[in-house]
Amino acid sequence: MKMAHLVGGLILAGSAAAAAAQAQTDAFAPTDCTIDRLQPKAPRGTTITAAAMVEAAERVPAHCLIDGYSESPSNRVNFRLGLPMRWNGKFYFQGIGGLGGTIGSLNAGLSRGYAAASTDTGHEASDPNWGQNRAKEIDYGHRGTHVATVATKALAASAYGKPLQQAYFNGCSNGGRQALMEVQRYPEDFTGIIAGDPAMGTPMQVGRALVYQHMLASIAGFQMKDAVTLRIEFLHLRRDAVELAREAFGVGRREVGPRDVEEFDRSGFC
Repeated sequence: MKMAHLVGGLILAGSAAAAAAQAQTDAFAPTDCTIDRLQPKAPRGTTITAAAMVEAAERVPAHCLIDGYSESPSNRVNFRLGLPMRWNGKFYFQGIGGLGGTIGSLNAGLSRGYAAASTDTGHEASDPNWGQNRAKEIDYGHRGTHVATVATKALAASAYGKPLQQAYFNGCSNGGRQALMEVQRYPEDFTGIIAGDPAMGTPMQVGRALVYQHMLASIAGFQMKDAVTLRIEFLHLRRDAVELAREAFGVGRREVGPRDVEEFDRSGFC
């Protein structure tokens, strides 16, 4: 019996020591949040331009916020990386919408303990001529996301002193397109990807915009009252169909109400 207690005590002590060591490994020291400390840990071709501690606010924990860029052929791709003081061992990359040129919010990843990153895909939205630069076009198309991902993953792993357990990408619209480009061209970048409403087929999007302009050029192109009423009735039918499906699968029911119609009215019949 005494031997069993002794063995059990040793196991518990060993587990506690291992947990403490794990917590220590997954911690990031605020004193390391400087350009001088981080630059040596950055991979080749990566430059850190700013690093500063950000205090905890609401659900977002205290973290080291890092700005930098990675070299791509004939271009530079800006990125931002957030390293929480207590890390869950995983990596989260946030895609961006529209035509890129801005860096996405890192809060969704940071609030869950992820090392979180995003990129402007290799150009700034304030530059109206970026589309005339072939290198920037390619970086926006696919290469910029990959270059920034490789750099920020390596920097996060080096900063924490251990490899990433998982790496996830999440994006919608253009971010969904980024996700599909990653899957097809760089499948080793992420272990999991969420591609929400991918914005594919840009020529068709331009064509749709031209059609809308033509429709709105004269009063004949506007929707008349009868057409609006018909569309609202269609909304009710569609909601009813969804609710029947929910009931069939045991999902909670939600009735159609005036708010649905109001939102539909404001949606421009998208």
